[in-house]
Amino acid sequence: MFVLVAVVIGYVSSRVNVLGRREVALTAEVRQVQLEADDVLRNIRTGVITVDADGHLLYANPASEEILGFKAASGWGAP
Repeated sequence: MFVLVAVVIGYVSSRVNVLGRREVALTAEVRQVQLEADDVLRNIRTGVITVDADGHLLYANPASEEILGFKAASGWGAP
């Protein structure tokens, strides 16, 4: 009985280890994609603004700030 429990615990811990490594790799990949998207949005000449369903400002790139004449950092969350 003790051997069976030890084998099951060993198997479960190895699976947890594998999943933990996958999560770290996935987190790093998501972060890289976010950085690339941020770089693209900051450098395009087209204004990009994102609002939520209630019309609150979530994101505005530098081109949209220049076009509209406002600083987005002061308006985060504003309608």
